Amino acid sequence: MRRHFLRLMDAHRRKKQIRPLSAGEQDSTRIISWNLLRRTGATVHDVVALIEAENPDILLMQEATAEIDVLPDILGGYYARAPLPGRIHGPACWSRTPFARTPRACTIPSGAVVKRHAQIIDYGPFSLANVHLSHGRC
Repeated sequence: MRRHFLRLMDAHRRKKQIRPLSAGEQDSTRIISWNLLRRTGATVHDVVALIEAENPDILLMQEATAEIDVLPDILGGYYARAPLPGRIHGPACWSRTPFARTPRACTIPSGAVVKRHAQIIDYGPFSLANVHLSHGRC
């Protein structure tokens, strides 16, 4: 894992600058939400590739693990992750612009298996709730 991470960092040593928005794009906010499927799903490489390809303003992630915490080191931007109680994963968010307030976890009703919370993200003119709802019985 460490060797894999070092190769990733070497490839992005000069922190890539996310493409600035053009005048027409600044009138809207591009938001992408992705369930990373913790250990068996998307890697930080996949997340970087998505951001570089789609150029979102905000990326909401569910089932994000500590592996994703290096995202701002690779691409810049702003990042926060809120692991679920007693779990290795939880919601995370990345943004090209600063948050108006540090994202925070808010408890919501528990699912059949997992205690849950939402990540509340405040951007000033609007806020988002990043929620991962468990499947199965509610």
